[in-house]
Amino acid sequence: KTLLYAVKNHYWYQMYLDDLPIWGIVGEVDDQQENFYIWTHKKFEIGYNGKQIVDVNLTSESRTKLQLGSSIPFSYEVVWKPSNVKFEDRFDKYLDPNFFQHRIHWFSIFNSFMMVIFLVGLVTMIL
Repeated sequence: KTLLYAVKNHYWYQMYLDDLPIWGIVGEVDDQQENFYIWTHKKFEIGYNGKQIVDVNLTSESRTKLQLGSSIPFSYEVVWKPSNVKFEDRFDKYLDPNFFQHRIHWFSIFNSFMMVIFLVGLVTMIL
């Protein structure tokens, strides 16, 4: 029942491998919302540079129909791939470069300014 609930509500999971995040979806529902499927085989593609892990990707395979009371076998495989990514740059694909740009949010500044004027006016009316 728990897996059916997770698939029905489109649950995701998150794991970490050497501090690198990995996301995956539990399962999927067919178009008629009648059959629920779970992914039973996970394929990890791990990129390495020297003796350090610099990249990890997860692929879900082998869709299996969920049925109450049935036993579901799970499996996984690991593929090691050499990579040219430096260890210091391994988080670059997770970081959005636009996130750290200093942009002025004019609407927030204007909103705060108007709130200050309103509160000052309210206090002066009371006094």
